[in-house]
Amino acid sequence: RSNSEIAFEVLSAENLILSNAEFKVNANTILLNQTSAKFESCIFDSSAGYAIKVMNGSIQVNESSFRSNALAIDLDEGSRARIIQSQFEKNDQAIDAGASAELALSLCIIRGGRNGLKIGNYGTAEILSNHFEELDGYCLQLTGPHLQSILLKQNIMTQTGGILNSKSMSGDIEISNNTFASNLSGVNLHAGTLKSLDHNIFYKTTFSDSDILDHPATVQWNCFDPATREDHPEGLGLNNIYADPQFDQKYYLQSQSPCLQ
Repeated sequence: RSNSEIAFEVLSAENLILSNAEFKVNANTILLNQTSAKFESCIFDSSAGYAIKVMNGSIQVNESSFRSNALAIDLDEGSRARIIQSQFEKNDQAIDAGASAELALSLCIIRGGRNGLKIGNYGTAEILSNHFEELDGYCLQLTGPHLQSILLKQNIMTQTGGILNSKSMSGDIEISNNTFASNLSGVNLHAGTLKSLDHNIFYKTTFSDSDILDHPATVQWNCFDPATREDHPEGLGLNNIYADPQFDQKYYLQSQSPCLQ
């Protein structure tokens, strides 16, 4: 369906399923209120507003595509989303999760466009095994003063405006087993919210706030390249590597990498 103010609106439903649907050139595409829905192999293209907006409900999105939308997925306060093996390309904002929303994102590609994910006050997010690349802004923004928990694990983030920018003063952030390469900015957060920063590779990615690296018990088993005194203070623990990780062209480690020794 195309050229509609709202292409599809549901006021209340349980276990709604949309499969192999294609939506193009709408002002706003799908509005769900008090609805649980599942999207399989759907295409959302060129929405001037949102592609999917969830109010007081939940969605699961599998193997779907979001391209050239102003906002791909809008999660209203308290809503939930689980998104798997989907692609977000050239959207102004991939996902905006409001206060107390819950987001699980895995095995997805977020490429091109302006911004990646935005998590609101008291939000929760599990961001696992995704690939972020060529974004103008940050991959992940935490906009509220408080958060519940953020898990950033096994992601690749390359050629973006930054990894993480957080305004939260309380909550837990875990950053583990990620590859960060050629990003303009790194991790900017309140040190008290960093639960762990371990087994990550930071390649040509400068920290916005190097003070967070002054906690050896929290920051360990990472690889930093280039390693400068300004980026990596002397107080940093000894369980980190300061060497070229030796990537291949797709940012996977080659067999001789010091990270594998």
